[in-house]
Formats: sequence, C-alpha cells, structure tokens
Amino acid sequence: MMADKITKLKECLKDNGIDPDEVDTVAQAIGFILLDEDIDQFVILDADHAGHLLVMLAEYHTYVMDQWHCGEMENDDAANTCYMLGNIESRARYNRLTQDDLDLLEDWEGELNEWKELNNGQILRS
Repeated sequence: MMADKITKLKECLKDNGIDPDEVDTVAQAIGFILLDEDIDQFVILDADHAGHLLVMLAEYHTYVMDQWHCGEMENDDAANTCYMLGNIESRARYNRLTQDDLDLLEDWEGELNEWKELNNGQILRS
C-alpha cells in the first residue's frame, strides 16, 4: 500500500510540473517532512514477487525448525534466524523491505533450494 502511495506521489509531482529529474528528490523531502522516514530506502515489489517471498519465508522457517529439531542448528542460531524471519515477514507484508532484506532473502532462498535439491524437493526430512 505504501509503495502505491509513493508511486502516486511521484506521478502527481510530475503532473504538477516538477522536473522529472527532481521528482525523487522532492518525494524524498516530502517523506522526511510528513513521514519522518526515508521513503527511498524501501524496495517496491509487485504482488507476485511479494507473495513469492512470503511463501519462501514460510518454507525457510519450516527448514530452520527442522534443522533445529534434528540438532543440526544450535538454539541461539535458530532463535536469531526465526527472529529475523519474523521481522522480515512483517516488513514484506507492509511494503517495508530494504535492499539488505532482499539480499538476505536471496541467500536464504539459495540455501533452501540447495536443501530441496538434496532431498527430492522436500523441506522436511523423510
């Protein structure tokens, strides 16, 4: 929802004569003044990509818990990873993902895919 508003804000600025090269700067200033946050720090995702990431987060959580239950992941590592998963999931649901979040999600997805390849497409051990 926030991503849509930022897009509409930028379109409105262009429609009202703000030079296209200055639109991002003006939108950023408005974000600082009205929202007290850096609106350009968030990555805008389409619904399909956001949905894919939410599914991947759920699968990665299952993978982490399986690793922990089987003793292959220490308590602190599992707890920290699950904590980060929850925070990133919340940001994904409200269009607040950053590029750092996306980079971490890409790493997790690669790890998950490697695991699935070694286990006939399964997340949990058979």
